[in-house]
Amino acid sequence: MLSNTADAYEKAKMIEEDACEPDKEAVMELRQAQEAFDREMEVSQRVTASTLEKINVRTPEESRLISIAKELPTLGKAAMIELLREYKDVFSWSREHMTGLDRKFYQHQIHLSTDAKPVKQCRYRMNPKYVVRVK
Repeated sequence: MLSNTADAYEKAKMIEEDACEPDKEAVMELRQAQEAFDREMEVSQRVTASTLEKINVRTPEESRLISIAKELPTLGKAAMIELLREYKDVFSWSREHMTGLDRKFYQHQIHLSTDAKPVKQCRYRMNPKYVVRVK
């Protein structure tokens, strides 16, 4: 959705730059595209974990949760959910679904030396606001 608005904005901008005399329709289209793009960017910048909503793209018996923004417009949200449900087979839900991938791309290893000694360090001072959370 964001790329369509950005494309419309770029197209309208090119039309405006090419014309010697500004075309009122092109200028109006440019303004509308810019406003829509700004709104979408504002929403996408405010997305945090608390503003996400989990939706199930499978049946209630077989849960497959995906997070989307709560603040999406009603029509946009419905279209997004429908699109995600239509293409639910595109997503990897576990490692077994990622056939053909080498394990080094999704598996992390920590190589430890058996003769290493632990390092003793002094405690770092901490902001008093965070002391309770850390404890």
